[in-house]
Amino acid sequence: MVDLDLMSRLLRAVRPETRLVLLGDVDQLPPIAAGAVFCDLVQIAGPQVAIELKQSYRMDPRDLAGRHLYRIAQGILHSSQDADSERLFGSASKEEETLRVAARASDVTFHGVELLEGDREELLERWFHERVMTPAFREWIGREDFDEATLEAIRTHLASHRILCVTSRDVDRVNEMFRTLHPSRQGEPVMMSVNDDERGLFNGDEGVLLPAGVNFRGNTFDDPELLSRYLSPCYATTVHKTQGSELDHVTLVLPPERDHPLLTRELLYTAMTRARKSVTVVGTRDALLAGIGRSVERTSGIAERLS
Repeated sequence: MVDLDLMSRLLRAVRPETRLVLLGDVDQLPPIAAGAVFCDLVQIAGPQVAIELKQSYRMDPRDLAGRHLYRIAQGILHSSQDADSERLFGSASKEEETLRVAARASDVTFHGVELLEGDREELLERWFHERVMTPAFREWIGREDFDEATLEAIRTHLASHRILCVTSRDVDRVNEMFRTLHPSRQGEPVMMSVNDDERGLFNGDEGVLLPAGVNFRGNTFDDPELLSRYLSPCYATTVHKTQGSELDHVTLVLPPERDHPLLTRELLYTAMTRARKSVTVVGTRDALLAGIGRSVERTSGIAERLS
């Protein structure tokens, strides 16, 4: 996610003798701003400079679900659109290499990688009641006093799952739906949308709404301006905002348009590799295959200058 301007500022700030180590994944989404610096540097670097780490510590190969996630993520990464249907939808020799298709929302197991082509609203409602509003979570947010152990339990629970969307439009729709299902908003996950140096809060910081205000990392703020202007619910977020995150369970909502420009192989791979245990893709097979066959075209010009 390092764009040209940020990398330029970084290199100007370090001393000439400094050894700079960059760690990243060239197959994930490029930065929103200009350039694809990390990807270009890896492509022109020799084996003594660029070292590829191949073992996944997020997706446990000893676990069937983790192994399934890893195989499907690799299948997405290395497939072409023409070969995807055979590779991902049932002709593979091993079940763990194929994407399971659920006929109905009630058939989704939340284990490994599954595709649900219909019943979107039913799946989202089931997710809310089974993943978010668990009996333990209801008990925690129903307490009158919130000690640090309870707050940590709430934060850990909310950080274990997330609905990821390709578009901000779908993010807003899902969050609004969940607010309707939980109108009291107590225990609602929220995210900062701006940097706030005065409060020590920054864009992307996540908190939770409590009766006394919003809690961030143990600090509770009851400022009306913060609550009304700078926060947005984050039951669902875009895939871009979750880069670097680790989750147990992910639901990925695809746009209905198969040719949506944001739906790319890099986005699908990024979303798939956020999860440890399950990814449920909600959308059509046609849209998924179109996204796998579409790659982000981005260059920083660094390769040409250094070659």
